[in-house]
Amino acid sequence: MTHCMTLHTSVTEFAPYVQRHHTVKKNWSAFCATCNLWFLSEICFQNHLTHKVKCKLVCQWREVCRNCSFTVTGDYKHECFKRFCNNCNKNQPSGHFCYVTPLKQGKLTNSFMYVFFDTGCTQVFEKHHGSFEHIPKLICAKQMCSKLKRWMT
Repeated sequence: MTHCMTLHTSVTEFAPYVQRHHTVKKNWSAFCATCNLWFLSEICFQNHLTHKVKCKLVCQWREVCRNCSFTVTGDYKHECFKRFCNNCNKNQPSGHFCYVTPLKQGKLTNSFMYVFFDTGCTQVFEKHHGSFEHIPKLICAKQMCSKLKRWMT
């Protein structure tokens, strides 16, 4: 038996009335030209035209971009081939790696502390599929005050 799981990954948390599994009829599918999604169940297809998520029809709330095939949900401001970075709080090209949230100009003061650090790690223990766990063996740090401009101990 095959089940339709087209919308259920993200919509279910917002729309508990959408049933999770529907039996799929052989050789039945429907395409919605409005949201650019394929459906494997007539029930799912009808539900996406009638049920609402956050005051919008599911068909209007979730769509697949015709240019880059990215699934866009809600009020997300979509830019093709870019993803939202939670650190930068803006859309960035795919493959963007940002690990530190940049400081906002209004939050900077005249005095602040610089902290420089480095870690020495070993990779002896294999985690899975050829990747190894980084285990810190040595951590060094130095700090400097912006006003004093000298190294602190």
